[in-house]
Amino acid sequence: AVFKFNKKSLQKGKQFKPSELEVSFAMDGKKSIKQAMRATEMPQLEVMVIVYKFLKNGALTQTSPHAPLTEQQVNDFIEPLEEVLSDIIGPAGPLIVSQSMDAFGASLDNLALCDLSLLLATILYHFDEDEKKALMDWVLSNEKWVEAIS
Repeated sequence: AVFKFNKKSLQKGKQFKPSELEVSFAMDGKKSIKQAMRATEMPQLEVMVIVYKFLKNGALTQTSPHAPLTEQQVNDFIEPLEEVLSDIIGPAGPLIVSQSMDAFGASLDNLALCDLSLLLATILYHFDEDEKKALMDWVLSNEKWVEAIS
């Protein structure tokens, strides 16, 4: 499971030991408990005691390592994609995006950064070679997309 430390817990006037602060910074919403243990280089039992304490006090919340994109991020990725698809294959571009997301159970509300490469692969699967080349040329010229699928 992946947990994120609630930074507001630091502001409630509670006193934290240095070891507790170290664990709190390791619990960044991206690392599992095992990864946080490795990151702190503290004894496993000590980290588990601190994690338990944080969970009991509500200072840790379980999260997904693949958090959905914000509405702005979705717009930044999907709108340009729909536009280029409309240029390549015509007015069905937005429909292709929607159907491709449906194919792997995603929607605009729960699309994560890690889903973008799967979305791209799903779209490319149905294209002929010229359409694939045109789309990949666009993707590789778009810095945000290159970063997202790398």
